[in-house]
Amino acid sequence: MIESLNRFWQVSVHDQKNGMSESRTHYLDPWCEIMTSIFIRNSDYKVEGAAIEGATIEVMRTFLGKENNCKKSLDSLIGTCAYKGVAKRVLQATAGDDTGLWAGMLLEGVKALRQSRMFVWEREGFDFTPYLPLIENDFRDSCIRFSTPEGMQSILNPSHLLEHTRGDLLFSRYRYCFLQSQNLRQLVTVGLADSFHEMTLNLELIDTKITSSSTKIIRAPQEICFEAEHKGNNLKGKKLSAAAANEWARELRGSDSCTHLADLAREAANSLNYWYIQKKNNSVHQNFLVA
Repeated sequence: MIESLNRFWQVSVHDQKNGMSESRTHYLDPWCEIMTSIFIRNSDYKVEGAAIEGATIEVMRTFLGKENNCKKSLDSLIGTCAYKGVAKRVLQATAGDDTGLWAGMLLEGVKALRQSRMFVWEREGFDFTPYLPLIENDFRDSCIRFSTPEGMQSILNPSHLLEHTRGDLLFSRYRYCFLQSQNLRQLVTVGLADSFHEMTLNLELIDTKITSSSTKIIRAPQEICFEAEHKGNNLKGKKLSAAAANEWARELRGSDSCTHLADLAREAANSLNYWYIQKKNNSVHQNFLVA
């Protein structure tokens, strides 16, 4: 018997034409459908992060039952800087979430705000050159693109943005995880496609140990980004555990890798652990896709 799990995220940043932008994350799996939103003021798109003006969560479907569906505001996040230190505040604000999904969705929205800021700066006439040392300090050696002088210079002159014409939709990212399990063997494909990138991570596990690992970068801002593909091999031999998300992501970080590949490694571990939890609780909700 083959059991499978498919998970989908759509993350997008919308200019609301009222001086505000909304970063929205829509999530789907066989049991859950949830949407989160973060609102910021366009004039507050600072280099060090904009202050959150509002945050909401809407639960449309969940394995916890219809009585747990809700729409709520997270007022405790108002005023929080959507950058460094935001993860701790988000975890605190979502402490009552029994699905374990809200925090990750909100943080995906924060990442999307950073991806869209160049377009907002252009519209708002924001001169970020005085902040270049701060930006460089944040990005230097964070991935292979920013490991060279040319890559650091691209911060000031991002050539990959020249082909874009953006309207209300400032940034969009689709992320997915496809998991198949038969006996002790699992096949996992995690991928993303967004306004600037497209890449996949493919894993084979036998009895929770990775026996095969590969990455494929299809689209990226610069040619040097494609040289990070080899990093996928670093996951071979790693085992699934409760701490695997951070451990696997760490293997794909660094000045010779790509931060988005590290995100895919984290998601692969999270999805496997999520699947095992749902399988353990299968006596409660019989929603597995069986072929």
